[in-house]
Amino acid sequence: MADPHIHLSEDWRLALRPILLDFIPKSIVWQFPLLNPGYPELHRYLRNRGISPLTYERFGVRVNPGLSELAFIFTNIHGNPIGMVFRNIYDKKISGLKIEGVELPKKAKRGAWFGMHLIDVSKPLLVCEGEMDAMLAYEFGYTNVASPGGMSLTKQQARAIYNKEILVGFDSDKAGNYGWEQVKKLWPDKRLTKINWSPFKDVGEIKNSRDFWRIINGS
Repeated sequence: MADPHIHLSEDWRLALRPILLDFIPKSIVWQFPLLNPGYPELHRYLRNRGISPLTYERFGVRVNPGLSELAFIFTNIHGNPIGMVFRNIYDKKISGLKIEGVELPKKAKRGAWFGMHLIDVSKPLLVCEGEMDAMLAYEFGYTNVASPGGMSLTKQQARAIYNKEILVGFDSDKAGNYGWEQVKKLWPDKRLTKINWSPFKDVGEIKNSRDFWRIINGS
């Protein structure tokens, strides 16, 4: 797959208006192979950041090898793929899936999360700002973790979470503080704990599980 902009047949493009999809067909998702050590540059990129094959396999990370991109899948509570986010490992550019002649569902407005399939509603959920942060937290041993794909949590995403206790681990910066204020409004009935990653900005800057758990337990 050399281009995440998928082109469908002529009869699709001749439609008077874009075809609306409730979720991304798995046949499209499957066009992007699952990441494995057979993609050495992408595999090495995650390994250098402390993320093992076991972890990226658990999160279902896929690849767009022609463009050196990782593909992160966002699903709803039913496991349907709603969004795909591509991250170039060299210029860090973020892009979404586009299909000519098709209007794809918005992941944030459909209550989709990265890691939704791993959530245990009976345990405290750690919410990280980005997909990489969520995977690294999982690597450190906090396996009940998910990411909304940024700190701008939507009402639909908030309603999709049934955990009673949530650890909010947005980045320790101005934007993360704004996200915390949003979360308090969207989850007034949850037991919330704000995680202060200081002296680090986020999970991605933490190099070992000892520092990670020191911060989690201190919060």
